[in-house]
Amino acid sequence: MDYNQVADFQLLAYCKEDDVKAYNELFKRYSLKLYKQALRYLAQEEIAEELMLDLLFDLWDKRHTRELTGELGAYLYRCMRNKIVDQRRRAIPPLVKFDETSLSETLIDHRKGDDLVLSADAEDVYRQALDSMSPQRRKVFQLSREEQFTYAEIAQEMNLSVNTVENYVAAALEIFRKRTKEYLTLMSLLFPFFL
Repeated sequence: MDYNQVADFQLLAYCKEDDVKAYNELFKRYSLKLYKQALRYLAQEEIAEELMLDLLFDLWDKRHTRELTGELGAYLYRCMRNKIVDQRRRAIPPLVKFDETSLSETLIDHRKGDDLVLSADAEDVYRQALDSMSPQRRKVFQLSREEQFTYAEIAQEMNLSVNTVENYVAAALEIFRKRTKEYLTLMSLLFPFFL
């Protein structure tokens, strides 16, 4: 049988009958496209390849239980998009919550005067970065980082799409990176022995 002439839905039916050649044909059809999709958003070859292999292995592994009603290509691209979003979400470090009162007491008891000034300046940089954002972007960022909401929870709370929430958080993080870099450059010039 010439598998490269068989439609996706028929290849899936053959896979349910444990036909490895049908699976190999599906792998050949979609592996490069899925890899390129992941690489475009992650820019890391190893991770893109790992996500592609995980997705296609999952297709084989759950061949007896998964029922697909739509087009296989659309399903795979949607699954890959979700894997990319999850991967990017895992790569963003969470902000650590802290009790401001106990932090203040600790700082007063254990830090020198210069350290207190630097900490206050860093807090000012953080607040200025927040203040420079639009109210909606600020709220999305604070829900994500300070309240630990997931992107889906934020999207539901604020009546936005998950993609919009991702874009808001990414833009906010870029603002923080820029402000932090400027602050650290300035502090290294003013206090070269303390940093």
